[in-house]
Amino acid sequence: MLREAKAFLNELRTKGVVPTVKITFEYLKDSFKFQINTRINKYKNKIIYDAPANPTSVITVDTDNISLFVGGISDKKGLGQIKSGDWDTNTDLIDDVPGVKGLRQRFVENKRWEETLYYQNAKEELINKEAVRGCRTIEDFVEERCDFVDRLYTDIQTNGYIPETSEKSKMNMKYEYHYRSNLEILVAISRSGDILLYDGRTRFTIADILDLTIPVQVVCRHTEWQKIRDRIHNGAEVPEDLRNHPDLADIINE
Repeated sequence: MLREAKAFLNELRTKGVVPTVKITFEYLKDSFKFQINTRINKYKNKIIYDAPANPTSVITVDTDNISLFVGGISDKKGLGQIKSGDWDTNTDLIDDVPGVKGLRQRFVENKRWEETLYYQNAKEELINKEAVRGCRTIEDFVEERCDFVDRLYTDIQTNGYIPETSEKSKMNMKYEYHYRSNLEILVAISRSGDILLYDGRTRFTIADILDLTIPVQVVCRHTEWQKIRDRIHNGAEVPEDLRNHPDLADIINE
């Protein structure tokens, strides 16, 4: 609650009363829907499946094991979704995402922000958008967003990656007033068990550059992957290539 109060006061100071009230209303509305949907997923999954994971549970993964970014799903439907279909094939290489390339240019190649794809991509978006990450001009983007990312990198480099679910999380830096700010990096799990990045590209990329393991929460599992979880729970032998899979630890160790 203290974190939310600080965020509210910061928004009030920087954006004024009316925009802050609107942002706060949207935050509360979205947060409520998200929590309700997560709870619905929890009880629905218990009825349908033999070994559903707790939707809010956190697993630890090595960034080297995540190379794809996934679309085709929505976190607004809550954590712990189990979904069939081809959504898990709607992927892109994380390293091909301009923002990710730009972060590597900044922190690996030590380029000025203005020389990175992170900056260039925001500049192009601002041609057709009113704002990018809350910034209406490219100058504001550098002063606010890029400065935040610089400080975030230094903070993680100095203090390590602090999970949002830990007691120390109140010290974590926040940029936006959003319900996802209180979540770990969000991933999805494909039908074959591939871990796909869904949300949290900035923190993921920083952790990857610094060679850190990260805590994640699962926004969606493919139905076929859930069937694998169920079979193992019911006594089937764990395939050798899945014995160290982070999303099977709760079943293998039960």
